[in-house]
Amino acid sequence: MSRAPRNRSTATVVFLVALAVHVVAFFQYRADPFFVRYIADAASYDEMAARIAADGLTSVGVFHQAPLFPVVLSWLYSAVESPTSRADWAHLLQAALGSLAMAFLVPIARSAFGSPRAGVAAAVVAVLHAPFVYYDLKLLPVAIALATQTAALLALFAAVRRPCVALATLAGVGWGVAALARAESVLFVPLALVAVARAGRSGRRALLATVCGIGVVLGVAPATVHNVRQGDVVLVASAAGENLFVGNQRGAQGGHTALAPGVGDLFSQRHIARAVAGRELGREVTPSEVSEFWARRALDEIAADPAAWMRLEIRKLARVFDPGDPTDLYPFALERRHYLTVLWLLPVSCACLLVLAAIGLWFAARHRVRGCWPVAALAGVNLVAQLTFFTDSRLRVPLFFALVPFAGYAVSVGIRMWSDGRRTAPAAMAAVVLSAAIAGTVLVRPSDRDAVRMAAVLSSLDRLDEGLEVLAPPLRRDAPDSSVLDQAGWIRQKRGDLEEARGLYLRALDTEDSPLRARQTRTRLAMVCERLGQYDDALRHHTMAVESGEPSPGALVERGRFLRRRGDLTGARSDFRHAAALAPAWPDARRALEELDRR
Repeated sequence: MSRAPRNRSTATVVFLVALAVHVVAFFQYRADPFFVRYIADAASYDEMAARIAADGLTSVGVFHQAPLFPVVLSWLYSAVESPTSRADWAHLLQAALGSLAMAFLVPIARSAFGSPRAGVAAAVVAVLHAPFVYYDLKLLPVAIALATQTAALLALFAAVRRPCVALATLAGVGWGVAALARAESVLFVPLALVAVARAGRSGRRALLATVCGIGVVLGVAPATVHNVRQGDVVLVASAAGENLFVGNQRGAQGGHTALAPGVGDLFSQRHIARAVAGRELGREVTPSEVSEFWARRALDEIAADPAAWMRLEIRKLARVFDPGDPTDLYPFALERRHYLTVLWLLPVSCACLLVLAAIGLWFAARHRVRGCWPVAALAGVNLVAQLTFFTDSRLRVPLFFALVPFAGYAVSVGIRMWSDGRRTAPAAMAAVVLSAAIAGTVLVRPSDRDAVRMAAVLSSLDRLDEGLEVLAPPLRRDAPDSSVLDQAGWIRQKRGDLEEARGLYLRALDTEDSPLRARQTRTRLAMVCERLGQYDDALRHHTMAVESGEPSPGALVERGRFLRRRGDLTGARSDFRHAAALAPAWPDARRALEELDRR
C-alpha cells in the first residue's frame, strides 16, 4: 500500500475511534445538568441559532462574534424542531467535528515531522486528552474551530508540498473559513501567505501569495458582505474592541472580567457595550464604532499603568499554561466525577500534554524547524490571542490542540530511541511524563466556585438533592465560603426547609465580603423571613439589599413584590418604576409595573 492510502486509512481509523469515545461521552452527558440547561455563551449561541433559523440572518444584524458556529447550528435547527432532538443532533455534530480534527492530526504531524509514527502518536494523545472531548460536548464553537483550523493547516501543507495556484487558493479559502469559526485565525493569514510564497519558484512566489490572499477574501466574504448589507464595514465580527477591554482593564485577573455590571454572556455584553459607547459619544454608534471605542479604552487602561499591565500579562501566561483547570465557565472536575466518568479513562492531563509538547518542541528545534514551523506558528498565534485578550480553559483549547503534534513527535522520537537501544533518555522522558500525568490529575480538583455553579444549574432544574450532594464537601469544611452557604440556603429554601435556609443565609452574611453577593443573600433571606411570618425582618433585609452599593433592578423588584403583597401599592410602584428605568430591556420589571397598573 502506498503512503497516501495508508495515511488515509490511519486517519479513518482515528476518526472512528475518536467518534466512538465522543459518542460514549455523549450518552453519559445526557444525564449532565448542562446538557439541558445552556448557560452564558452557550445559551446565547442557542438563542442566536434559533433566531436565524426562524427569521434569517438579517435578524442578527452585524455579526458580533465569529458567525460560522451559530449559522451552522441554525441549519440544523431548521431541519429539527424538537428542542431535545436539536440538543442531541447539535452535540453529535460537535462530536463529529472534534473527531475529524483529531483525524487530521495524522497527516498534519506526518507532514510537519516526516514521520507517520508522529501522526499516529499525535492522534492518540489528542483522543486521550479528556478536555478535548469534554469541550466538544458543550454548545460552544470549540470543535468547529479545531476542525476548520486543522483543515486549513492541512491545505497549507498541501500547497507547500505541491505549489500551484489551485492548492494555494484552497489554503487561502481554508484560513478564511477558519476565521469565520474563530476570528483570531485571521492573525495566521500573513504567515500562510509567507509559507505559500516560499514554497514556489522565484518567478511564481508573488502569484501564489496573491491567489492565497484571494482565497482568504473568498473565505471571509460571506461574513463581510452580510455585515456591509447590515450597514457597517466589518471584516468578520465586531467584538474585538470589547474583548480587548475585558481582558486588559485595570482589575482584570487574566480571565473574563465583566465589561460592566449586569453582563452575563457575550450578547448581553454586546448590548451594554453599545449603550455605554453611545452614551459616552452622545450619538447612535455602529458596531465598528463600538469596537473602536472600547479598543481605545483598553489602550488607555494599559497606558495608565504599564507596569500593572505587564503583571497582568504574566498572570495570563500563567493561566494559559496552568497544568490544572483555570476555568471560568464549566466545572470540568465535578462533571467528570458525577456524570462523565468515561473521562477518567482518558489519562493525558494538561500537565502531561504540556510536558510532551515541550519535549517535542525541543527535538523539533534541533532537527525539524523547516517542516514544522507552520504548526509552531499556529500555536504561537493562538498564544498571542490569549495574551492579547483573556483566557480560560475553553479558550486555550485551540492552543493546546496546536501543541499536540509536538507531543506526538516527542512520543515518536522516544519510541525510535528505545528501538535503537538508547534506553536512558526515553525512560527519563516516560518518568517525567508519568509524573506530570499524576500531578495533573491531582491539580484538577473541583473548587467552591465549581460546586456553586453546578448546584445553581441543578437547582434551576429542580434537581435539589443532587445540588445538595454537590455542595456537601465544601459545606463540611470548618469555614465554608459564603457563596456555598448562599447556594445551599437557596436549595433549602426551594425544598421548604426554611429554618435551615435562614441559618445558612445568616452564616453567609457573617463571612461575605462582596456587597454584590451580600445583596443577593439578603434578598433571599428576606423572602424566607416573609414565609416565616417575620415581616419586619423581611422588610429590613429587602431595604438593606436595595441600599447596598449601586441600585439593583433585581433587589428593587423583589422589594416591590413584597410591598405589593403587604398592601403598600405606592411603594411597590415606586420600586418597579425605578427598576424599569435602570433596566429598560428587562421584562420582569416592566411586567410587574404593568400588572400593578392594571389593578
